[in-house]
Amino acid sequence: MPLVFNTTQGIGCFRAIGEVEFAQGSQTLQNGLRTLVASKQEPYRVLFDLTRSAENRTGAELQEVAHQVRRVLDHGRLALVADKTLFFGLSRLFSAYAEYAGFEVGIFGTEAEAVAWLLRPTEDA
Repeated sequence: MPLVFNTTQGIGCFRAIGEVEFAQGSQTLQNGLRTLVASKQEPYRVLFDLTRSAENRTGAELQEVAHQVRRVLDHGRLALVADKTLFFGLSRLFSAYAEYAGFEVGIFGTEAEAVAWLLRPTEDA
C-alpha cells in the first residue's frame, strides 16, 4: 500500500496506508516535501497520519526519515497522528530524531488536534 501526499490549508499531509515499502515511501516523502517548499507557504507544516498504517519501522529507518525531512526543509512543524500504542511509541522515537534536527514536533490522537496545532501561530510569527 502507498504513502499518499496532498496539501490542504498550507499543510503537507502524508498518509501511510497499510504496509509502505521504505524506498517507495522515501520517494513520495521527498517529492511531497519539495512540493511544499515550492509553494513557499512558510512556516512549513507537515502532518504524518499513521492511523491506517500497518508498518513497523526500525529506529534506523525513523532516523533516516528525519534526515530526509531535514535535507529538504530547514525548519517547520511536524505533527504525527497515531491512534494506536505502537504507532504512538514509534512517533515518539521519530520525534526525538526530528527535534534534534531542529523541528517542532507534536504527537496527537486525532487529525483535528494535529491540524489545530499546526495552524496555531508560531512563536516567531
